Amino acid sequence: EGDGGGEENEEKDESKKEEEERRICRELTSKLTILFMASEGYPIPFSLLRDKYSTVKLHLFQNALGGCAVLIRGSNFLLKSSLMHWLRAGVRDVRDLILILLNRDGIVRREKLLRVLDKKENGMRRDRGSDRSACLDAREDDVELILNQVAGKGINCWTMKFAVDDMSYERDYPTETSMYKKFWTKRALELTQYLKVYDEEEIKDGEKGVEEMEL
Repeated sequence: EGDGGGEENEEKDESKKEEEERRICRELTSKLTILFMASEGYPIPFSLLRDKYSTVKLHLFQNALGGCAVLIRGSNFLLKSSLMHWLRAGVRDVRDLILILLNRDGIVRREKLLRVLDKKENGMRRDRGSDRSACLDAREDDVELILNQVAGKGINCWTMKFAVDDMSYERDYPTETSMYKKFWTKRALELTQYLKVYDEEEIKDGEKGVEEMEL
């Protein structure tokens, strides 16, 4: 009987511990969300975020961060577009499209992105295989605002706000990095039609440049 009572107490203690960790995680997720909102869309390096909440257990901090933010270009975090409720759904999709391109290529060419939006206005719609019905709905000033938040002007392109990619997060936390990569893979599939048009515009400009050089 004594052993049985001890096991029951251990289960209660474990249950209380799990509930307390869930509470901490919820509160921290809310605090991080507010912090990202205050940054006005700018990316924040993991090191700065961790330093601010260094007293929180690492696994709880990682869970809270994953609940409100996404990883981009090595060790930079931004608020999830889905939590930016003040933006139209189509603008949130354009923001993710820009982030996907920065993740994949390291640069975004603004004029090509605007051509993608122009083609959308002429009747282009999201891949019918997607379970999301919204299409890209953004104006040129929306694109300009997002680019100014997450990127900086380079030579004929926009690059990540922080010029040097710090890959320490990917090196130190491969499991969490894999989770974020899966998220971006899913988003890229949902926006694949627009990525395809963007890449086609890139090829066209490349061919045009070759022709001009030959002339």
